[in-house]
Amino acid sequence: MSMIGQRNTHSYLSLAESNATYLEPVPSAQERQQRGFTYTAGHIPPRSSGESTGTAQRAPTGGPATTRHKQFAQLPCDGSACSQPPQYFAPPVPPRTSAACANAGRPTGPPPLPPKPPPGNGRPPEEIQHDVFATRQTPVRVQNTEPRTVAFEVSGQPHQQFVYKLYFENRDNAGGHVDYVMVDEDKGVIQITFVNAEVAKAVCEIRRHKIGDQEVDVKLCYPPKPRPNYQKKLLFQNVPEGVDRDLLQLFLESVTGCESEEIIFGDDEGVVLATFDSEPDFDKVRDKCKQKKLKETCLAVIKVPVTNCILVENLATETPDCTIELFFENTKRSGGGPVQKVQRFPQRSTCLVFFEDYQVLDSLSSELVLGKKQLKVRPYLECLGSSGGTEDPSVFTIPENVVVKDKIKSTFLTKFASPFEELQQLLQPLHAQIGISEDTMTVECKLTPSVPKARSLAKTWAADVQQITADFLGRLQVKRIEVMQHVWPLIDQTVNQTVKQTGAGALVEPTQNGFIVVGLQKDVDTASHKIEGIIKVAEEDIERQKLVVEEIIDTLKRHKTRLLSASLYCDKMRKKYPDLQVDIDDNRVRFRGMIQDVKNGQVAMYELLQNEEKVLIPGLSPAAVQVFGNKRTKDYILSTFRKHDITAVMEVERPEVCVYALSKTEASHAERIARGSVLTTVIHLSPESSDLLYSQSMHQMLSQLIKGNPGLDVTPADDQRKVFITATDDVIKSITSEIKDFIKNNTFYRQEVLFSPTRHRFISSVWNKRLTEIVDELKNEQVAMEADYENNRFLASGTETGLKLLTEKLEALEEDIIVHEETIDSEDRLKFLNSDKREKDFKELEKAHNCAVGLEWETPGVQVSSVNCCLQFISFNLFLFLCVWFVSSD
Repeated sequence: MSMIGQRNTHSYLSLAESNATYLEPVPSAQERQQRGFTYTAGHIPPRSSGESTGTAQRAPTGGPATTRHKQFAQLPCDGSACSQPPQYFAPPVPPRTSAACANAGRPTGPPPLPPKPPPGNGRPPEEIQHDVFATRQTPVRVQNTEPRTVAFEVSGQPHQQFVYKLYFENRDNAGGHVDYVMVDEDKGVIQITFVNAEVAKAVCEIRRHKIGDQEVDVKLCYPPKPRPNYQKKLLFQNVPEGVDRDLLQLFLESVTGCESEEIIFGDDEGVVLATFDSEPDFDKVRDKCKQKKLKETCLAVIKVPVTNCILVENLATETPDCTIELFFENTKRSGGGPVQKVQRFPQRSTCLVFFEDYQVLDSLSSELVLGKKQLKVRPYLECLGSSGGTEDPSVFTIPENVVVKDKIKSTFLTKFASPFEELQQLLQPLHAQIGISEDTMTVECKLTPSVPKARSLAKTWAADVQQITADFLGRLQVKRIEVMQHVWPLIDQTVNQTVKQTGAGALVEPTQNGFIVVGLQKDVDTASHKIEGIIKVAEEDIERQKLVVEEIIDTLKRHKTRLLSASLYCDKMRKKYPDLQVDIDDNRVRFRGMIQDVKNGQVAMYELLQNEEKVLIPGLSPAAVQVFGNKRTKDYILSTFRKHDITAVMEVERPEVCVYALSKTEASHAERIARGSVLTTVIHLSPESSDLLYSQSMHQMLSQLIKGNPGLDVTPADDQRKVFITATDDVIKSITSEIKDFIKNNTFYRQEVLFSPTRHRFISSVWNKRLTEIVDELKNEQVAMEADYENNRFLASGTETGLKLLTEKLEALEEDIIVHEETIDSEDRLKFLNSDKREKDFKELEKAHNCAVGLEWETPGVQVSSVNCCLQFISFNLFLFLCVWFVSSD
């Protein structure tokens, strides 16, 4: 089909103008409804292939209208008269198929008209059905080519048609007999067609008219310029699907008598555009197609008008239509000419441009740049479809995805694989794939050229998918179950579990506090029955709760409530009275249930407490009482009672500790258990350990012990020579051992270490490094040692264990010393050796040979040396020569 409109630099476009002697008046809305057709802008119903009509209807805009151009009609035509000018504003044609697109871009001259009906007859002529091969009757034409239609725009709401008809038939307004009136309320455009062209001309000479409260400028409308047909091109319809290209080529050459140069298959099924090496005889070709069949099918043949349209690709999406129009009207920039209209595709990067003169297509520039983008331009034949056709019949346009927005059912399909797979199986013959995202189900076409009958499947793919999905989703039942607000918390989790078990999806709508059950009918019925049963039980429970009473008894002493807990009173009441709830919190007992159950529970409680017996634990120290009062001790003793199957509790009523039980026997037994559960031990301290009691390390150690053993009590004696430890029998042994080890490892002793003077001097000067190594080895035992040169001794400090190890190592060190002794009997020699000069010599000798020399007898070992007239030579070296001058006393 073709969008026809006249560019108008001084007036509006008119598609209602013709040079015929008569045009059928536009019927009223009531008449159109009675006759079953409407004048509707923007939509023309399709008609079947082969149908023909001598009428036309108003056309859509075909795209966004610019402020300079208005489109008012779209004109159908039939194959037998596609070279004839169209007629305007006649009643609509019957539905037709997309094959009628072959008439796109046909010549736009004055239209052929049916015979004129009697004057005053406002009804449209009967639709004349033509066979595609029938010879069309020659329409009656009038030689007058003057325009009879005027048009104007109005601001605001247009008046009714009769207002404009009365105004323009008034002689005072230069009017005359009005043929019909066309009102476009959406665009605010009114067209008046007169019987005589002279009246239209006279009305436009006034130009400014005032109709009611509206002032309008009236201008003449001129018919568009007609276009010729292609001489060597013919459009064939009803071509069988899957026909071999070579067979089709031979058939076309047979019926035309010409050699085919190009065969292009259109987007619609059975549409083929053929180009021949010479001009075929159209009438003969039509007759032969009528007589000769291709695969038992008669082909329809149609002349193809020269196109006045181009397909523009690679547009910038933000480029407006008016810019495109002005660009192609600029002869210097594009080589174009006056533009009839611009029709934009949804993706915005492609559009159709219709020119008023089809010859403009020959003068378009080859290099076109708009919005810094190189445009791709090619002639466009509407008969081939938006793709422009293809030489390969297997090529087809992939249908757009089918989108179904149904949040509830889409969610159901995502959660349950079986229904999803079933729907996918139903769509498999159509080569469709389902994808679900959030609340949307998208069905994508997976057709490929290799699929048999892919073009046929693609043609109805969207409709078939929509039908299958609608039928399938229609099988899924959605049932809403409302729930009262006060019932909701009692059934929420239970209902969700029930729905999962039944195989139907259950969704909660928080705004309505209800359930939506989705699935097949049987699953929905099963789930709904169970849910409604759960709701009924919950509602009955709520009604029963209205008869429930609650009483709290808070007058009992603490040991009584503890005794009730120890006797498992609450559990016994729940078993005996299932609807009775008993809770004990500190010294409060709460009863909740039917009034009779509450009273029975209270009676049972008082009867149980009547058997209470009390026993004191004698001879406890304050520390022991302190330990008994600790919660950890109480829990431990209570657990011990339970192990011995005794129902008893213990309470500290300072300065006493009492045991309560439900019988005398149990009370006595419980007293013995409690008394033996808390013990006291004593640790004796040495004088050196007494200072440790108030040290920071002792405080930290005891804090850690008490933290890990609540109820522990550690008390030092007044003389600081003892420590009393009180704790439960399960931990006292380990705690006592840990404290003893701490005291042993952290009590520091001081010790004087004595060697003989010569050995002391040797170790201090020669083996000082070895002495340091020994002390370093005992650092973990906190051993330290320093030399006292004045008194020839070493002072050591450390733990008991450390000092013992130090003594052992020093004794071993002393045993490593090699001693050479020589007795001097001469007093003179002794004096000589004791002289000041010899003392200096001895020091040089000691320094030179790493040894020590002494002139007195010395006791070996680690001890205090004694004074002896003896010379000692000490050295670690095995060989040492010493010369001593001996002077006799005589």
